[in-house]
Amino acid sequence: MRKFNFFYLPIIFLFVLVLTNCNKNSLTDISRTEVLSENWKLQRNSKLADKTGDVISQSNFKTDNWLNAVVPGTVMGSLVANGEVKDPYFGINLKNIDKEQFVQTWWY
Repeated sequence: MRKFNFFYLPIIFLFVLVLTNCNKNSLTDISRTEVLSENWKLQRNSKLADKTGDVISQSNFKTDNWLNAVVPGTVMGSLVANGEVKDPYFGINLKNIDKEQFVQTWWY
């Protein structure tokens, strides 16, 4: 029986090393992080009339007259940022806010 030739061992090791590193770029593309904190819009349900979620969720749905939303945040925070509601932490502005607008559904 022939003895194993150790001359080929480094070559085999390099070959395996190259093959295992060939696929690393595609793995990093799959596991990238996508930050979803910009370009959000907000609208109250009463202004959307008969639109349903399956219509609103379409990529070609127009949101031109929607408010810019602060994400992460709340509906109140977005309304304050858009000037729809005065700063609730100033004076008695919190008492003067119409609470009925928060009884309905809001769409992002």
